Amino acid sequence: MRHDELAITGIPSYSAAPPVECCVRCVCGLRYLIFTGDDETSARARAVEMGVTFIDARAVPFMNCACGELLDFTGDDCEMVM
Repeated sequence: MRHDELAITGIPSYSAAPPVECCVRCVCGLRYLIFTGDDETSARARAVEMGVTFIDARAVPFMNCACGELLDFTGDDCEMVM
């Protein structure tokens, strides 16, 4: 095999963006899919499939849960700060 035919596989792309959605759970047990990316349509569909509440953290960086707990989605990696 020639040098120019060699390929490295299994290395993630350096241009890959960090995850744009994650699932979090309030202390009361309600679950939320927190979205921070570009493809809102597929994220909303996943939230419906999972039976969780969709939150667009780009527009709503914090909110109150139905139980009254303040949910702050401004942490790193969708960490929910309460």
